[in-house]
Parts: sequence; C-alpha cells; structure tokens
Amino acid sequence: MLRWLSQIGAVWRRDMLKVRLMGTKRDMKWFRKNLERDRRIHIIRISEPYAIKGSDRFYRMYIEVERENKKYA
Repeated sequence: MLRWLSQIGAVWRRDMLKVRLMGTKRDMKWFRKNLERDRRIHIIRISEPYAIKGSDRFYRMYIEVERENKKYA
C-alpha cells in the first residue's frame, strides 16, 4: 500500500526497512550480493558508498528494502 506525501513528494511504503551499512567496500559488496540473491527481499534503493570522516578504509552505505509479497516453497 502506497501513501503519497504531497508536501515533499516522498513515497512511504509499508513494511519497508532502511538499513545503514558500515564497513569496507569489499564487505558491503559481499552483503549487497547476498541481499540481491535472497528471493524474500525486494531492494528498493541502494546508495553509493560514502567515506567515513577520519578513515580511508571504512565507508557507509544506505539500503532500502521491503518484503517480497510472493510466497516461496
């Protein structure tokens, strides 16, 4: 079920999660591949990796997901 918020043009979805990942680019790539393979999860949006201030090794990334409506045996 979608509900439109006319003032800012955002879409709100039911059963949606916003996830913040923090780690190395390699670790986030691994996690993203696992999410994409899981048939129970629908990925809505994935951000680009952002560098964490004070670190040249660690990044953060945001992912929006929701449950897939289909039932799998």
